[in-house]
Amino acid sequence: MTFQERASKSVNNIRVLFDLDITQLNSLWVNHGAGVWVVNVNGLYQWADPSLLSGLSVVQSIANVGSVLVDSIQLTQADTLLECSENVESFYWDGSNLYITCPGWDSPYIHTINIGVVSGYSKEGFTPINANQLYESRLLSVPSISKSRDPLYWGKLQYEGGSVDINNADGNLDSIGEDYNVYGNQARVSIGFADQDISEYVRLFTGFVETLSLSEEKLTISFKDRRKSLTKKVTYTCTACNALQAIEEILNNNYGIPYNGLYYNTTLWEAAKTRAATVTINITSAQAAIDIIQDICESTFGNFIIDPDGKYGFMIVRSGDPATFIIPNDDILNNPTATYDPSEVITSTLIGYAKDWTTTGSAYTYLNDTTQEAAIYAKYKVYNERKFDTLLPDLTAAQLFSDEILDYSGDIRPRFDIEVSIKYWDIEVGDFANVTINRPHVTWFGERKCEVIRKVFNLDRGTLTLTIRKYGGELFDRVTTYGDWRVDSDGDIRRVGA
Repeated sequence: MTFQERASKSVNNIRVLFDLDITQLNSLWVNHGAGVWVVNVNGLYQWADPSLLSGLSVVQSIANVGSVLVDSIQLTQADTLLECSENVESFYWDGSNLYITCPGWDSPYIHTINIGVVSGYSKEGFTPINANQLYESRLLSVPSISKSRDPLYWGKLQYEGGSVDINNADGNLDSIGEDYNVYGNQARVSIGFADQDISEYVRLFTGFVETLSLSEEKLTISFKDRRKSLTKKVTYTCTACNALQAIEEILNNNYGIPYNGLYYNTTLWEAAKTRAATVTINITSAQAAIDIIQDICESTFGNFIIDPDGKYGFMIVRSGDPATFIIPNDDILNNPTATYDPSEVITSTLIGYAKDWTTTGSAYTYLNDTTQEAAIYAKYKVYNERKFDTLLPDLTAAQLFSDEILDYSGDIRPRFDIEVSIKYWDIEVGDFANVTINRPHVTWFGERKCEVIRKVFNLDRGTLTLTIRKYGGELFDRVTTYGDWRVDSDGDIRRVGA
């Protein structure tokens, strides 16, 4: 039975796992090929000449590895040994061997290397099927995780994260803040079921420890996604460059992160890249990398995200995008309330473009687009002009940007909070879903296309709460004059109303 099949059951035995990496200094490494080094937890290296292993055949107290830190650089986890061997600054853990590649393909003996040994926690206290370790029964509450975005400003970063309470009544964790460098270490949240293999558990979040709070009763850990750590001061210049390519160059030039599937969710990234705007940048006075990236996001109406596995992704949403999920009325566990907020309507825009990088103060040429103001005011009796200073190079790009904003935010779209089963765990902020919202025995809104703008996991009861915005009228299947359903090129039934 798959994860999705188990999650679809009204009664299930869901298990929540919280991984906290505790760094452990390791200075024993054996070469395993060009630039690849390994440590075996049992000190066994059958392929190596015994005369070269003096002092290296040491048993290591490592049950599970979640991360590796070389000096201050967090290595990226590879899925295979081959992937590790082909990517600098990566590691691969197979359950007994830890393989690494150091910055510059260096020898590990000229670096300080800390292994993130996993401390695992759960509410039940159990060892998942085929797992290497016990997940101690210390979770006082399951981790809270939320993801959201600003309803008006696509591109304005909302850092994802949460917190967790761990039982410390026995004092076992009293010295965790003193004895270990926990800050900045990886933290992960996964879910699965008691009768499920550990390899089939689903990762919900990968981030880093931000703060600790310790008392006699509990340890509270807050964690954030790794976008927040992109604070290095950098300079960057490009002319008429694809916005996502600019981000790739910033991360590669300053953090040594190449564009590939090890570091990026390439499916999301490539889909967004085809929609991304062209930007021109000339930053000669160093700024935090994440601030430059946010300016790029705001210039292409997109969202720079971290996926559950900790990989970089990007989403560019358009109001005409199709739904990728269907949520029937029977799957909504609460009684939704429709909220209408006129402050979310934009009646006109002021788009700054063609920035003069040599000028202090106001360095933009502005497009003031009031073409839809009268029509929107007639509907909602409100004026709401929004200013966007962008990295767009010319008037044509600015006008297209304005058209997209007014198309997206020119209507009041009612907002709902719906609680649904954990089987919808993989819906992301920015996805569209066809959602049916009715009274118990009477049609209310019917089936409508809705955009997800916030997502909160309620892991204590195996659900999640989605904040959605409704688009258009009720959806209907399109039929021919003979009563046959119309289908698109993929064989899906054509819908009208969104």
